[in-house]
Amino acid sequence: MLTHNQLNPTQNKKMRITKMAFIIFSLVILTIVGLTSIPKATSPIVQSEVVDLPTLASPTTEPLEFASNATLVTKSEENLKIPVLLYHEFCIDNPKNDLYTKTSVLEENISTLQENGYSFITFADLYAFYYENAPLPEKSVILTCDDGYLSNFNLAYPIFQKLNVKVAIFVVDSLVGKQNYFTWDEAKQMKDSGLVDIYSHGKNHIDYTKVTAETLKNSINFAQTNLEQHLGPSSIKVFAYPAGKYNSLTVETLKDLGFSIQVITDYGRPFDTTAADLTGINRIRCTNNTTGAKIIQDSLK
Repeated sequence: MLTHNQLNPTQNKKMRITKMAFIIFSLVILTIVGLTSIPKATSPIVQSEVVDLPTLASPTTEPLEFASNATLVTKSEENLKIPVLLYHEFCIDNPKNDLYTKTSVLEENISTLQENGYSFITFADLYAFYYENAPLPEKSVILTCDDGYLSNFNLAYPIFQKLNVKVAIFVVDSLVGKQNYFTWDEAKQMKDSGLVDIYSHGKNHIDYTKVTAETLKNSINFAQTNLEQHLGPSSIKVFAYPAGKYNSLTVETLKDLGFSIQVITDYGRPFDTTAADLTGINRIRCTNNTTGAKIIQDSLK
């Protein structure tokens, strides 16, 4: 083996370069290791302050039961005079005929009644008052709309929601979904809100006193069955006679078909609960000229 002194100059130079490269390599490695072992400065962890957010009220679909200041009575304690209001179509302005009521008038009617302590009740409430001795407010009112016009859904329904009032709408089966009338889907949307009950106004808008007993029965059955197929069963069956036309045959036939409440259009006075049953509920017709004060005045007749 050659010693360092025995190497020729070229070999000796190569060896020095190799050693130097090794030393440099070692220093680089040591530097890297040293740097990785130095503790890193860390930023302080800032914990977000936990803020208790206010709990938002869930949208309610359940209407208020009765006015907060209502005096409740049962039928065994006191008979009542209950205005049953009848509306048809609604508009923003320029009523075409006396079937139309401006939305501003509708809102005034409802607000005036509420401000004077009236509670908007349902036909189910009235039934329970009659047959289950359930209490009702002394100042009770029922709001109804006939025929199922589209404006009931797109103009009046938002007001019912805003003012939180219960309403009954009577639909003519053959007109549902036709031009200017709301659809079954829209009817279901209103019913599912808990504010609107949908009841039958017949298969067709005809005078049912002028048809045979068989036609009457088949027509009423068809309309009610179709209504329940689209909207589900109702707790009670209620029927409003088209144009308010009825006779003893229609009354007895509908009773046999399970309609415990029958609504007519004997205008101008409230329904008096001294009546023997609920087969002739008269109504107060509301037009664009009707005021809340006039409804209250008529309710005292």
